Amino acid sequence: MNIQSQFGEEKHVIKQLDLYLSQGALQEDEYYDIRTAVTEACLNAMEHGNQLQNLLPVKIHFEWLESRLIIIVKDCGKGFGRIPTNREDDRGWGLAFIQHLMDYCTYYIDLTDRCFCMHMEKELKNKHQPEGL
Repeated sequence: MNIQSQFGEEKHVIKQLDLYLSQGALQEDEYYDIRTAVTEACLNAMEHGNQLQNLLPVKIHFEWLESRLIIIVKDCGKGFGRIPTNREDDRGWGLAFIQHLMDYCTYYIDLTDRCFCMHMEKELKNKHQPEGL
């Protein structure tokens, strides 16, 4: 799915996660971890990657592999070299928080699509794959 680089657009992604929860595919604790991580990744992509330029999309891809949910968030930015470790101010905690909530998290530049990608994975207790995914 694609969203615009405008605060509030991340709610469309959360509605998709709500659908998966309602189908019994996610347990409540998993849902909140995934919801928080995906929201933070989308907000970072909008603000830092696309500089809140409405015409630049944020692309979100969900993939279900057995008991693992894979989420890739793509933006049009150049990315960053490493996660900052100096957090003396209130900013810069989002990426560390995402890594804490998800079982696997990495980021890379996709040279084919010319975009920055945040790749996250969560091992799920329930192996039920929701419809439409």
